[in-house]
Amino acid sequence: MFKDIFSSITSSYQQAVDVSLAALKAPKFINDHRLWKGFFDHKWVSLFSIAIAFLFSYLMITNVMRSSEELSSEDLVLEESDVVEEELYDLEKEDEEENEEEEEEDDEAAEGDEQKVKEQVKKAGRSFFFSGGMKYLLLIFLEVLIFHFSVKTYSILKGKEIKLHVNDFYKAEIRMLQVMFQSLIKTWLIKLLITIFVGIVGFKFLKAPALFFVYSYFIGHAFLDNYNEQHALSIKDSSNIIKKRLGASTALGVIASVIMLVPLIGPLTAPLFCAVIATLYGYRHKLEAVSPD
Repeated sequence: MFKDIFSSITSSYQQAVDVSLAALKAPKFINDHRLWKGFFDHKWVSLFSIAIAFLFSYLMITNVMRSSEELSSEDLVLEESDVVEEELYDLEKEDEEENEEEEEEDDEAAEGDEQKVKEQVKKAGRSFFFSGGMKYLLLIFLEVLIFHFSVKTYSILKGKEIKLHVNDFYKAEIRMLQVMFQSLIKTWLIKLLITIFVGIVGFKFLKAPALFFVYSYFIGHAFLDNYNEQHALSIKDSSNIIKKRLGASTALGVIASVIMLVPLIGPLTAPLFCAVIATLYGYRHKLEAVSPD
């Protein structure tokens, strides 16, 4: 049993290293072969991709700014609370003023409950954005970009030109929707299990990093699936193959997540960059030849 676990960890580590090596080769490969050529001939596609990247960056920046503003306001409230407590202490001497204070506290409690609900909604929104939910949407919207660079890279590696048509992009988009929907369901289930486990064990600090790697795995999964798609593999077979490349998929997702944090250029370059990495890795290790069983 322990031998199998050790073998699995070692294998995953090596896969992550191989993806990292592919990432080092990707910039030169993109530049040497000018992979962007042809894609921007479709003006509506390029404009849409740029608009989505700007929107993603805007949402990211505003979320960060709101978080910092809320932290600053909380500090001010804490500073003012000491002064308020002293004043209330003096007012407690008179019965009439105590009654008025109780009524005020009831109103404040009601307002406090409402404020807590609003805060929970805001935190849920930030959690969705930073944990990976928005990244899933980004991949869906930029699938046309991902698919173009994946196919272009593979055609160069094979030494055979592959011409893409509108219907090819349409099929790729439909497949990406299906893949990411399945990933979202699986993510929610895993998140539930992690939450329950952390609640029982008590190591709450492990929840955030664990969820980050879960999201990273499924983000990397989407890029590797684009490679498998070119070999007519079904979503199910592709998923089974990628499960055997846990380290590669997770490493790829981590790279994508880090690049996406760069304002403006990150959300646009991460999809194309990681599409090339996934294809270089898939071609080097013959991912399509791996048994899905």
